Amino acid sequence: MNEKTVLAILKNRKRNSFFLTLEGIYAIILLFSVLFCFPLFILELKIQFILISTFYLINWIIIKFHKHS
Repeated sequence: MNEKTVLAILKNRKRNSFFLTLEGIYAIILLFSVLFCFPLFILELKIQFILISTFYLINWIIIKFHKHS
């Protein structure tokens, strides 16, 4: 393994640790909202659906654009 590979692995590990922490916090927020405020939970699910759908739509458009060029 060369130096670039090691640095890439460490950078990915740091990034994965950061995102895992954020996902854990989000899961706790979802848990408390479903237990104490169900309408807020439904709103969070709607927002999550919109964000994921937008991400996939943009990804689909980018893939279509790159196939034609």
